Amino acid sequence: MRHELWLLYLRRRAHRRKRLLMMAYISYHYAAFVNKTPKRTSILTGAMWVQEMMIGNHDAFVDSFRISRETFLMLHDELVNKAGLQATGRISSVEQLAVFMYFAGQQVTSANLQ
Repeated sequence: MRHELWLLYLRRRAHRRKRLLMMAYISYHYAAFVNKTPKRTSILTGAMWVQEMMIGNHDAFVDSFRISRETFLMLHDELVNKAGLQATGRISSVEQLAVFMYFAGQQVTSANLQ
């Protein structure tokens, strides 16, 4: 009788541990994959952000791209005329250069650029 009670206790203990593990996994899954908040909520598209930087504050432009607006435009013209930089189907050459300069100047990851 004692042996049977001991086995019953061990089975219930194992079952309880499995239940707790399953509840922990369900909680993790819910927190990680179901209960999400939007990451990228900016109303600006990439082109709109570049346009805002081009007409906005000069110091903010230098802080973002590490060069002056005039130098940026001269570099853009050189890349277009001599290196063959051109717009793709959805991204202008100015936006391409701006993203590259921001990436290089800020030492950001690709996730920060999205």
